[in-house]
Parts: sequence; C-alpha cells; structure tokens
Amino acid sequence: MNSKDWHTLWVNTPVLQKAGISVDRPYAGARHFAIHPVTGKFTGVLEESIRLKVFDLIPPIRFPNIRESYRHTVREFYRMGFSAIHSMETPDEFTAYQEAFAQKEPGLRVFWYFPFKNLAAARELGIQRGFGSEFLQIAGVKIFVDGALGSQTAELLENYRELGHAGVEVMTKEALNEGVAKAIDANFPCAVHAIGDKAVRKTLQVFAEHFPKSRKMGLHHRIEHAQLVAPEDLGKFAKLKVTASVQPVHLAADIPVMQRYLGERARRAFPFRSLIQHGTNLIFGSDTPMEPYNPWLAIYTAMERRFQLDETEPPFCPEEKLSLADCLKSYTWRSARAVGMEKKLGCVRPGSLADFFVTDKDIFRISPNELKTVHSVLTVIDGKIVYRELE
Repeated sequence: MNSKDWHTLWVNTPVLQKAGISVDRPYAGARHFAIHPVTGKFTGVLEESIRLKVFDLIPPIRFPNIRESYRHTVREFYRMGFSAIHSMETPDEFTAYQEAFAQKEPGLRVFWYFPFKNLAAARELGIQRGFGSEFLQIAGVKIFVDGALGSQTAELLENYRELGHAGVEVMTKEALNEGVAKAIDANFPCAVHAIGDKAVRKTLQVFAEHFPKSRKMGLHHRIEHAQLVAPEDLGKFAKLKVTASVQPVHLAADIPVMQRYLGERARRAFPFRSLIQHGTNLIFGSDTPMEPYNPWLAIYTAMERRFQLDETEPPFCPEEKLSLADCLKSYTWRSARAVGMEKKLGCVRPGSLADFFVTDKDIFRISPNELKTVHSVLTVIDGKIVYRELE
C-alpha cells in the first residue's frame, strides 16, 4: 500500500522476500525501515529510496497508455484554464509529449525537468536548458534531498514529536553540492525537492555556494515544496534568486499531521505570505497525482488555509493568507518567470504569447468558497481557441 505522498510503502513479508529486502541488511543512505516507537519492531513500512526495489517488480506503464492518458487529460486542463505546465516526470512522459506535439495533437506548453539520474546522458548528448520549442522544452534537473511531512520523512532541524528522529536525508549536502555543480556545468537550473527546514537550509546553502556562476549564466534554481522554513532562512530565497515552488493544497491535507508532529513549529509551515514579503518569487503547483491539479482549490487554500478545504474549519495560521491577486500572480507571471519566460508568458500585453482563458464567474466579486467551483468557459493558447464550454 503506497502512501498518498509516495514517500513510504507498506508491504507484507512475501513482498519483502520477492524484492530481496532484508531489515537486517545494511543499505546505503539514512533511514529505510519504519520502527514502531514502543515495540522497537519493523512496522512493514519502507521509507524513501528502499521502496523503489518494490516498484521495480511492477511492470511499467506502456508508452501508448501514457499518451492516451495525456490525450484524455488535456481537455480537463483546458477547462481549468491551463495553457502551460512545469512537468517533473520521467523520459517516458517526455516521449509522450514529443509524440503528441509531432502529431499536432491538442496539448499544453510543457517545461520539463528531468530526473537527476539522467543528467549524465543529457551532458553526453550536449543537451542544454531551453532545448526544444515554446511548446515543449527542457527546463532543468529535478533532485530529491528529503522526504515528506505526511510520512514524517521530511528532514528537520529538530526531531518530530513522539518519534525520536528528524526525518530522512535522501541526499547529503556534499552529494547535493556535487550534483548541483554538475547541473550548472551542463547549463541546467535545478529544481530541488526540499520540504523540511533542514533540507531547505541545506539546499539554500548549496545554491549560495554556486550563486555567482548561476547568476552569470542566468540559471533560475528553485526549491520544490519548501513547506517548513526557519525564520532566518526566509530572506535567502530572494537574495539568491531562488524560486519557492509550493503546492497550497498540501496544506489543506497536512494540518493535523503538522500539529501532531511539529508542535509550535507548525506555525512556520507553508509560509506563503512571509516568503512574498521577503521578495521571493513564489509559484503555485499541485504535485499531481498526489493532489488534484485544479488551481482553484489551491487558490482557495492559499487564501483561506482551512483543513480539507472546509469553510467551517478554522484557518491555520491566518497571518500567512494570501490575496486573490497574489495567488493569480503565483500561477501566471511568477511561474513564467521561474522558467525564464516572463516576457512572453504569464501576462497579456503587446509582445506576449496569446495564452489566456475566461472564467465562468467574476472571480473578484464572489466569496472565497465560490472559487472552488470556478472553471474556464474559453481557453486560448497561442491565439487559437482550444476549449469552449458549449462545444
């Protein structure tokens, strides 16, 4: 059974045997096996990288199925008002995007961040950032340095309450430094998954070491999630020109988990307003399939900060609420800025690409709760109508 955040996996003994996993065998890295805090016994939950041995037993999704899924999903993306996405997927998905683009099928503008394990191959081929077109291009490299709050594997500066550990270090600072250096040498910006405050600090420290060269090359690095940030690190994002790529809907699901395992530190979680006040380029996403990709649910969450998007629940740390205008900017111009496309995307003005949509309601005249049902009645990409509600 896979956790919702895809960072832990609950298995039985036959699966362990088939995957060749032994609790008594040492494996590279930090924590791999969840141990019950009272009994001291293995719970059957595999954490982070070790779980990939189980996934290796599962036949991969065939390429035609990936392409067919994309074809069916695109229209729903149009209905939500999307014209472009930042994709953090495997080469299989990128192949599907290429095929769809070559066949002139309906699609989105895709800015693809490929897995770090494929960096050597990209360097050997001489591929660099921006390779492709305005509809499909390679944007950078995706790197993981810690786990997730939901699974209590995000790397923290202090232990989780009740658990006696501070999460999982998926990548050491030294390894991250080496990886970022290789990416920069190959002219790729990095998108680093860092959720816990220790992982975020470590990533910022590495970006700081490479800041002069990154700035000279015009590389836009980013931290994915940044769900828990130490107060003294808030100003470092803007100083280092690092984008904070956050997913507001995670907040709606994680409130009880944070309150239980973080205690007072939970008040530092999902610091959207603080990041913007410190000048950070804050962008929004969904982390789908972990959460729904509906942007209006994310906007509602960023504005209201309520558990499970329930208007009867009290707001969580209301001082971090954002305005509708800020939310829209995080989904449009700021997101375009993160991939160096702010002069062409994310706004409607002379010289920009004609990507826009029309909502079914006047979003500035309705209540926050009504935002959850907003959708597009007309979506235009590159000056062409790709979706009309009545069709």
